[in-house]
Amino acid sequence: MKKLTTIMALVSGLAFNGVVHSTERVELTDEQMDNLVMRSYPYVAMFNVNNKFALDKSNPLNTGGYNQYRANTELADHTLKAIARPNNDTFYGVALVDVTEKPIVMEFPAFDSNYVSLMVTGYDHYVNVPMSVSQGDFREPSTILFYSERTPGYDGTPIEGVDQVFEVSGDFVSAVLRVMPHVVESERLESNRAALNNVNLVTLPEFLSEPSADLEPLKAAKPKVVNSSLSIEEDLARFPEFGSDFEIFEERFVEVMQFVVNHTTFDADNPTDQALLQSLTPLGIKPGQAYNPEDSADIDGAALRKAAQRFAAASWAKMGDPDYLAVNTSNVFMPKGEISLNYWQYSPWLGLLAYQPRKRFTHSSSLKMSRL
Repeated sequence: MKKLTTIMALVSGLAFNGVVHSTERVELTDEQMDNLVMRSYPYVAMFNVNNKFALDKSNPLNTGGYNQYRANTELADHTLKAIARPNNDTFYGVALVDVTEKPIVMEFPAFDSNYVSLMVTGYDHYVNVPMSVSQGDFREPSTILFYSERTPGYDGTPIEGVDQVFEVSGDFVSAVLRVMPHVVESERLESNRAALNNVNLVTLPEFLSEPSADLEPLKAAKPKVVNSSLSIEEDLARFPEFGSDFEIFEERFVEVMQFVVNHTTFDADNPTDQALLQSLTPLGIKPGQAYNPEDSADIDGAALRKAAQRFAAASWAKMGDPDYLAVNTSNVFMPKGEISLNYWQYSPWLGLLAYQPRKRFTHSSSLKMSRL
C-alpha cells in the first residue's frame, strides 16, 4: 500500500490531540490521502485562480494587484485562455478584493442590460451571488460592502449610503461582474461598456470621506481603484507562491494550506468545513497558526501529487460525461450550506467564471449551461 509520510518537528508542552508533536513519522493510507486531496483541492484551485487574476502579469485579465478592478468590454472567444470556458455573450468586470485591513466598498452605476450578475468567491470555492438583475439590482446606482470576521474595526454594522453589507468567507476574494451588452443595440452596447468601465472600488474610510453619499451616477473622473502603496512585487510577497495545482500539492501544500485556513472562515456546525480541518490535523495545519518552514510537516510531495492527479482524472471524466452534466450541472455553483460535498468537490473542473447557477440567474441567451 502506498503511504504518505510526514515528519513532524518537536513541539513541547502540548497534550496529544490528534496531531503528532514529536519527531515521528506519520503514515497516511491511500484512503486518507485521497480524502485530503478531495477536501483541499477546491481551496488549492481558488488560491491559484484568485492570485493569478490579481498578481500574474501574464494573465490578460490581470487586475494589477488586490483591491484593483479591470473591465473587459470585448466579448471573449476561443483565444481567451485566462478563463477555462469563458462566456461569449457577456462582458467581464473583475475585482480582487482584500479585506485584511479595511472593509471594501464596490460602487456600481446603473446598467441598461437584461442580465448583470455579481459573483463573489473566496478560497473555499463556494459561489455567492449577492446582486443580480433577477434580484432587482443594477437598475439604479448601487453599492456593496465586503468584510470578513477578521477585518479589523468593523462588525457588519449598516453604513449610510451602502445598499448591502456582505460578509465574505475569506480575506481575499474575487468579485466578478458579468454583463450582457446587447451588442445588436448600439446605444445599449455603448452604455453598458461605459457603465462597466465606471465601477469603483474604495475602502470604507474613503467611501465615508466622499463629499456625497447619495450615489449620483459615477463620473468617469472618479478613481477606479483603491489607492495602494504596494507595488505588484510587494503584493506578491504577502502570499505563498502560486502556480499549477499539482505543483502546489507536490512542493508547498503545507505552506499554502496554512495560509488558506488562516484567511478563511470555518463554521463549527458545517460538516464539510470540519472534515477539511480534521484532514489537515495530521499535518499540523490549523487556523490562526503561523507557517514556519523549520517545524512544518515534511510531506512526500510526489505521493500527494499522484493522489491529486488521480482525483483530477476522475473529475475530468465526469465533466466529459454528457449524461452526468445534463442531470447535475444545475446543482453546482451554490452558496455554502446549499451545495453538497458531492457537487462542491467538482467545482474546480467546471470553471467558475464560465457558469451561472441556472435556478438563480439566467438570461435569454445563456440558458444552455454546458460550455465544454
